[in-house]
Amino acid sequence: MTITQIEKTSIAEVVYEHMLAMVADGSWQEGTKIPSENELKDMFGVSRNTVRQAIQKMNALGILEARQGMGTFVRKVDTSFYLNSLLPTIIMDEKSSACTLEFEKAIQVESVKIAGRCATDEEIDGLEIFVERMRQSKESEEFYAHDKEYHKYICQITHNNIFVKSMTLFTKMMKKGLVSVVNHYGREQSIKAHEDIYLKLKERNVDEAARLMDQHLQLNIDRLLKIEERE
Repeated sequence: MTITQIEKTSIAEVVYEHMLAMVADGSWQEGTKIPSENELKDMFGVSRNTVRQAIQKMNALGILEARQGMGTFVRKVDTSFYLNSLLPTIIMDEKSSACTLEFEKAIQVESVKIAGRCATDEEIDGLEIFVERMRQSKESEEFYAHDKEYHKYICQITHNNIFVKSMTLFTKMMKKGLVSVVNHYGREQSIKAHEDIYLKLKERNVDEAARLMDQHLQLNIDRLLKIEERE
């Protein structure tokens, strides 16, 4: 039997996780004033400095807010709170690039289906702007930015805010990997795929648009894996 070393976790991190759980499970609801640092110190049996570190981290994440002369309160917790909670785990995953792109593919394929059924003609025509910006891009990073604007816009015209927040969260994480794909394989095939998806949505051919989106993102996943293997 192989025994591995146990990772050391700071006491402040343990306190933070306990406090985070109290927000997540509703024990501390939106607008609730949390106990003072002295009260939390006694509750957790730790130093006041440890409690302060945990609170500062939650303030930085936008979960708590300090109000001058009043105390510390729980801010509104929406989908971004739960998505942000996933971020450290995803970053620590050594296969995060491919896994993240697979997650994006699931979001995008479903977003295309919903947009094709629910978006107005004017909203769908907005995709043409991003295709043209991709075509006019001079640098790979600029191309990537317009590419992601296209995909985020598809999420926006579903009018489902969870899709939009998910795309916003993962866009920065995927930048390095997908810029590498553009540098290795060029952009022409990608531009054509984006244009074809737009045209099928314009025709309200939802199934074909979703198939093209799946095909386009799967190709990116395969290319990204090849690049990672070489490196």
